[in-house]
Amino acid sequence: MPSADLSLHQLGCAGCGALNAPAARFCAQCGVSQRGRACGRCQAALAADARFCPNCGTQAG
Repeated sequence: MPSADLSLHQLGCAGCGALNAPAARFCAQCGVSQRGRACGRCQAALAADARFCPNCGTQAG
């Protein structure tokens, strides 16, 4: 039976790049929150360095 590639079910940390489980709230290696930021208007995901929402254009604050 072939072994499953666990990296297919993990997400890279925005802080350090370490792989974490999709349900992880914090990175196991550096402790950075894995939930990220969300737009206050439309709740779209925002990059850590985003100044504006890529979905609706609202200024990130």
